Amino acid sequence: MSLRMLYILSASGKRDLPDDTAHQWTGTWVTPEQKERFLNSETTGFFFETWPSKALFVAGTTPVGQYPVFINETLLMAIRWSQRPDVRLEILSFGTFVSIALLRDGQALRAYGNAFDIVYGGLEYTIDTVEAGHFRSRAEEMQFIGRMEELSHSVFVWPPPRQSLFYRQKLQLSAHLDVVAALRTHTNRPSTYILDDIKQFTRFTVLKREGSCESRHRYFYDRTSGPKKSKACLTHNLKILDGRKVDATDLDARHGMLWLVQDFVEALKLYGEYRVFVVGGKIVSVVGTTPADGGDWVVKDCHAVYGLTELIYQVNKNPEPLDVLVRRGGSTEQCAKAMQGLYQFVSQTLDGLVAEAERNLDGPSQLRDFARVDVSFMTKGNGEAGFDYFVNEIELGGNGVCMFSAYSNAAEMVMDELFGVILARHENHLGIQIPIPKQVVYGISLVLPPPVGFFILDLYDLSDHHPRWHLLSHRKRKPQEKRPPVGSVEKLGMT
Repeated sequence: MSLRMLYILSASGKRDLPDDTAHQWTGTWVTPEQKERFLNSETTGFFFETWPSKALFVAGTTPVGQYPVFINETLLMAIRWSQRPDVRLEILSFGTFVSIALLRDGQALRAYGNAFDIVYGGLEYTIDTVEAGHFRSRAEEMQFIGRMEELSHSVFVWPPPRQSLFYRQKLQLSAHLDVVAALRTHTNRPSTYILDDIKQFTRFTVLKREGSCESRHRYFYDRTSGPKKSKACLTHNLKILDGRKVDATDLDARHGMLWLVQDFVEALKLYGEYRVFVVGGKIVSVVGTTPADGGDWVVKDCHAVYGLTELIYQVNKNPEPLDVLVRRGGSTEQCAKAMQGLYQFVSQTLDGLVAEAERNLDGPSQLRDFARVDVSFMTKGNGEAGFDYFVNEIELGGNGVCMFSAYSNAAEMVMDELFGVILARHENHLGIQIPIPKQVVYGISLVLPPPVGFFILDLYDLSDHHPRWHLLSHRKRKPQEKRPPVGSVEKLGMT
């Protein structure tokens, strides 16, 4: 019997016209059957039948009987999943799905949604859907999330509806990362706090907003003049903060997206970051992404990296940015040790984040299913020499899966692994217990291309470590600059 899946396209992926620097887009070929089934009115804006002239996404000639398309990766994943013989997949645009959900006190959503076994997507972690025009108000957005939560009682919905509110708050995530850095990884991190005064800015500051999408709400400030749009951002924040003081039940204020101030990390802007894809507790892929002109990224699969000690020498050589992230040369032992260090940091960080998150959530954190962990490096604190890894961002949800910025075999592996995790969660939702990766376990498999060789590392089994640790002390770290504390973060609800 085929599995019936409703696949909701991301609200953030649509474009009026593609360009050579568009994120989450790739060139590929589709069969006539796929073109007829998937390239229709519901997917308008997610594909184009003409490739940009300067974009070299797919090499070689077009296969016989197929059509070249320039396609958004969220749609590409839907097409890939639909090729499974045990899946009957239907695609809806986010706008169409919202319209159904808001009809007749949710009756239309229940009637439509219950025709499926799995509803994938429909909840955004990386975009302010009110600002984007998908909802008329926060109240309407909360009504939609509430109806999705109700639907999840009878149909398996991924990602979990209530967690969409919890995880899109970057300030809360940053506070959790601070705790993990202090008690688990013992590493330095840039300070992060709410923008509530222009005087907070220094020469080395980054301004970023919660609910941002594809770096559209981020400004670097490394000059002597005030950061771009700082006054408008401050006005935006003060309206939200004042609204929370006046009326705690004001949904527009409570769920408004705040602008945050973060220490500027030079290495992040110069050399970029590793994007580590973790699916079902397993590190599946690592790609290196370095900034390029025009806000684009240069992307390359990372089969080997330099260790933190080696990075000191590598940076001093003043190489091309991508040569800092992606290793060239070295013995098998050196490559294994360096990759082990990166994997250990990601594993320990996710272990701590799951523990922190599940204090606030009714069920298991979505981090157990999927996370894209963006890691860069910065100088150590306390005046120590050398570098520490730090987490710049955690991407979650259906849209986060497709943020590769380049399509490759690694992207296909992530998509396939995620399908397996969702299938396992669906079976457990029905009460059929099938194996899901142990809680907070990150078994590591690393394949290196010739001539480095092939080997497997089984590094960590953290299931014996009790995750419910408490904040007893905070390792003193010399801050880059004196900053006001982040402050307490309230648990997020839907009302």
